[in-house]
Amino acid sequence: MSSLGGGERYLFAAADVLRSTGYAVELAAPEVPTRRALEALGFHTTDPIRRLGKWQYIAASARYDLAVCLTNDPPPPSLARRSIAVVQFPMHGLSSLPPRRMAERVALRRYQCVVYSEYVLSWVKQRWAVDATVIHPPIEQGHYDAGAKRPMILSVGRFFAAQHSKRQDVLVRAFGRVAEQLGGAWRLVLAGVVAERAADRAFLDDVRRAADGLPVDIEIDVAPDRLAQLYTEASLYWHGAGYGRTADEPEKAEHFGMTTVEAMSYGAVPLVYDDGGQREIVTDDVGVRWTTVDELVDATTQLAADAGARGQ
Repeated sequence: MSSLGGGERYLFAAADVLRSTGYAVELAAPEVPTRRALEALGFHTTDPIRRLGKWQYIAASARYDLAVCLTNDPPPPSLARRSIAVVQFPMHGLSSLPPRRMAERVALRRYQCVVYSEYVLSWVKQRWAVDATVIHPPIEQGHYDAGAKRPMILSVGRFFAAQHSKRQDVLVRAFGRVAEQLGGAWRLVLAGVVAERAADRAFLDDVRRAADGLPVDIEIDVAPDRLAQLYTEASLYWHGAGYGRTADEPEKAEHFGMTTVEAMSYGAVPLVYDDGGQREIVTDDVGVRWTTVDELVDATTQLAADAGARGQ
C-alpha cells in the first residue's frame, strides 16, 4: 500500500464484500499509508491497518479462516484455512533455483489465484503455470450528463517513470500536435498521484516541462469529488500504458483499465493504446484503439470536430 491505486481499491472492495457476509476483516500491509493519505484518495475505512512483513504474514496467517493477498510476485506461504492471491500481474516467472522454485510452487498450491483480466490470466499461466479466476475490478458507475461536457481530454493514472507507466509524456507530446490543429480550443487534463521515488518525481517534472506553454493542466492527489467532476466534463479519454514497450515487457501494458471504464461510464469516448486489458474493454463501437501517435492525433482531431460522433 505504499502507492495507492487500482489494486488497493480492489482489495478494499473485497474487504467490504467479505465484511458484508459476516467476516471480521483485518487489514495489513508491509508499508502502511497515513489515514490522511487514504481518505484524500477516497479510501474510507475505520479499520486499523497493521504493518506486516512477509515472515510475519506467514506466521499470522494460521489464525485466519481466509487470507487475501494482493501481489505481483509468487505469494508467500499461507497457513490460513483458505487463501486467495489477487495477482495484479506476475512480474516475473518462478525462481530459476530448484529449491526456491519448488517452495514457490508449494506455496501457490495453497492459493486460489484471482486476476483482473484475460490478459493477466494468460501471463499467470505462462509464468507461474497455474490457473486463475478472472474477476473484473468493481467500478463505480458515473452519470452521463451531455450538457456538462467540455472540450476537454482527460487521462487519469499514477505518474510512473518505468514499470507500469501510463506514458503521460507521450500523451503531452501528442496533445501538442492536437492543439495546433484545433487552434487551442481543447485542453488536456492529467490527473493522478506520484510516489516519493526520485525517478517518479523526475518523470513528473519532465511531463510538466513538456506541457509548458500548452493548454495542459496537471492535477496531483485529486480528491474523489474533483475526479468525478473531471470525468463529468471530459469529452474524450486518453490512455497510453504499454506504448513503446517491447515484447518481453508485458507488465508495462495496461492490466485491465479501471479508469477507462470509469471514464466511459461518464460518457467520455476512450482512445487507448491497443494493448493488454484495454482490448477487452474498448471495441470499435465504443471507442478507438491506437497503435501510433499519428493514429491518436488523427482520431482525436476527428472526434473533436464531430460532436455527433462523440455522442453516439
